[in-house]
Amino acid sequence: LDVEVNSVPTDEPADPGPSSPPQIIIQSPMYTTEKQWEENVPVGVAARGREVELQEKRSVPLAKRSGDEEDDFDEQAILLGKQAGAALPAMDDIPRYFKGSWPNMYERVMYTVRPAVDVYFLCALFFVTFFSPPTDEAEKWVVYNTLNSHRFIFIWLPFWWRFFRSFLHFLISLAIIPGPLMFNEGPLTRFYPKWLLDTIEEGNMFRTLLRPRLEKSGGITLQLVSADGVAVDAMYFRGDDASPDGPTVVRFNGNAEAFELQDDVLPKIYTQNGLNLIIFNYRGVGRSRWLKVFNNDLAGTLLGLWRTPSVNGTAMDAWTLLEYVVKELRVPPKKVVLLGHSIGGAIATHLAATHPSLPVCLCNSRSFGYLSAVAVHLSPHFLGVLPGTPKAKYVRMFAGGGLWLAGWEYRTVDNWAKVQGFKWIEYSGADHIIPYELSLHHCLTGKQAKSGKNAKEEEMSRPDTRDDQGLRVIALVDLDTDNHNRLLFEEELIQHLTMIMHAVGWAPAQSAV
Repeated sequence: LDVEVNSVPTDEPADPGPSSPPQIIIQSPMYTTEKQWEENVPVGVAARGREVELQEKRSVPLAKRSGDEEDDFDEQAILLGKQAGAALPAMDDIPRYFKGSWPNMYERVMYTVRPAVDVYFLCALFFVTFFSPPTDEAEKWVVYNTLNSHRFIFIWLPFWWRFFRSFLHFLISLAIIPGPLMFNEGPLTRFYPKWLLDTIEEGNMFRTLLRPRLEKSGGITLQLVSADGVAVDAMYFRGDDASPDGPTVVRFNGNAEAFELQDDVLPKIYTQNGLNLIIFNYRGVGRSRWLKVFNNDLAGTLLGLWRTPSVNGTAMDAWTLLEYVVKELRVPPKKVVLLGHSIGGAIATHLAATHPSLPVCLCNSRSFGYLSAVAVHLSPHFLGVLPGTPKAKYVRMFAGGGLWLAGWEYRTVDNWAKVQGFKWIEYSGADHIIPYELSLHHCLTGKQAKSGKNAKEEEMSRPDTRDDQGLRVIALVDLDTDNHNRLLFEEELIQHLTMIMHAVGWAPAQSAV
């Protein structure tokens, strides 16, 4: 498909020079109808199995292959993007390593306070248990006497509160962001039971297998080290005729995603239209790991988990990416597009809201208004309890209390109002993961969902589509299958790219397929 979007003069200043693309280009196979989607999904699954088969044949020496196997090997080369004469953008001027700073003073202080509090508990307990002052000077030891006579208040109560809250936060993190459990390459896997290793083996195999496809599509690996010592694994794709400081899209994964599992069509969608793209994994996912302590992986991982809770850690990862783009690549904040899917939309919105001095653009795609509401809603399903039973009511009640105690919350509705840059929402009225009633769009408007299937044709091509609440929105087509994780249809993709163009100042206004 060649999809062209003609540019028209606008009142907004556009970037001069070759970095401004004249049209939106889609040269990758896309599903244009609901019928094509249903017909092609099984083909995609079969194709993935085909890649595994081809990968196994690569280990056979070329001299021992038959003619058919040689063709298969050539096909694998095509799957990995080794087209003859394919030219990729130069990457010599892209920094591969970056050391981030603290996003704010609170995180910097708490990074020290959290372990300091635990050290206080241990020292105080040791002090009152194994040490006693001389009998004739006992009255002078005020601190000892206070701690010893009020152990429960000053030692045991805060100790168990800190321990219980941290452990509960860790357990809930495994459900809210299971990616670090599913795609872990760190030293903690040596403690996994065999059934868990068998469960995650296939996903990790596909991650290893598919990563070269992204690299052959022009991706370069970045190592971005956060201020609390996590080497965030990221991959950078340079847009066609784009400069490093040109418009850049940063994609935030959902809760159980790894960027290696993305199809190599994803970067092409943006790079063919002159947009730079960065994809990355949250801490604990794949190669995003804590730095060694005393040259020991396990010590570094345990110390990192102890000092930075997961909800703070994902925010640190997000800040490190944004700081790299703005400070190292020198992309103007108004040319940075944070693209967040599912919980990634909440993380991206939180990032944009907590740094109002950086008016970045924001796309919140199929995300929620409040994390706690979605987690409570899904808790019976997670524990295998039927939603309509009395037992499910108690499960939701305990889930809500546990989230509050653990400090796990993303208040996306509140953060949305604080975002200063260009922003829009992509939502589905039939999302089976995040029901529309819990979506960000519904929480902001209180209106019924409007499916892209029923949207007016002129609204589908308008670059700045707004609903009656004044929000920029893209209503996705509602299918009878997975509306939360599916790819975008052709018209949806045109709207998505057009909105990005409008956000960064290129502003194509009409589309013609």
